[in-house]
Amino acid sequence: MDRPHFMELHLKVMWQIVRLLLEKRADVSICDKNGCSPVYGASQNGHTDVVDLLVQAGADIHLATTEYGSVPLGIAAAKGHTETVQRLLELGANPNHQNKVITDCHIIIVDYTHTTRL
Repeated sequence: MDRPHFMELHLKVMWQIVRLLLEKRADVSICDKNGCSPVYGASQNGHTDVVDLLVQAGADIHLATTEYGSVPLGIAAAKGHTETVQRLLELGANPNHQNKVITDCHIIIVDYTHTTRL
């Protein structure tokens, strides 16, 4: 199986697993030991469709208790996941959120400037 088809299959399976967990009332507000919520994890990996599923189940798009105060929008921006950033903004994410170091808007600008110089 070539890589694009494998990734497509992987994403479909992951989406189905998340849907099944939500049907069994999985807690969408729980954070792991690093302070990452399910929306944070989906945003970090650019899984916009999973973000939508979680939000439909009542997840907070601002929830994360990471060491640096990062939120889903900031991590999606830092990882370059444009579609996820756009969706989080549509859902009301605050582009002026200030973590302990920098605002999410600055993350977007710094990352964009850095990658366009390469």
